[in-house]
Amino acid sequence: MDHFFDATISSNTNAANGPRSDTFAPGDPSYASIDNRFVRPGTNFKARVGFKFIF
Repeated sequence: MDHFFDATISSNTNAANGPRSDTFAPGDPSYASIDNRFVRPGTNFKARVGFKFIF
């Protein structure tokens, strides 16, 4: 089972007026909107139920 914890996200952008670097830490107001761009697996619980008949 994998679980991903919140971590600081770094963003590097090359623009016409020069490179720009931003960081978003957990708790920042804009962190949730940036974090939603990444697809991370969730926690899945699976159960199998079956019956066996022998004649």
